Amino acid sequence: MRQSTILTMERPRSTWRKLAHYVVASVLEFRRHRRLRATINILNSLDDRSLRDIGLGRSEIEGAVRGLPGRHAQQRVDLYDIIPRE
Repeated sequence: MRQSTILTMERPRSTWRKLAHYVVASVLEFRRHRRLRATINILNSLDDRSLRDIGLGRSEIEGAVRGLPGRHAQQRVDLYDIIPRE
């Protein structure tokens, strides 16, 4: 009887671990998405001349930020690596 109690107590631990992993992964994905959107919004706020200075056209912003195939596939843009944090 004692052995079955031990087995049932280990199961929830595994389930809680999986749930915790899912929650952490979800939070990290949400933060990554917010960071990408913030970078896209910052680049969209620049004028065309400033974009040209950094080698981007307005239509290339989202692809460059997300690292999509195209002209800037090797050069992913992330303003959080450039802008100092407060």
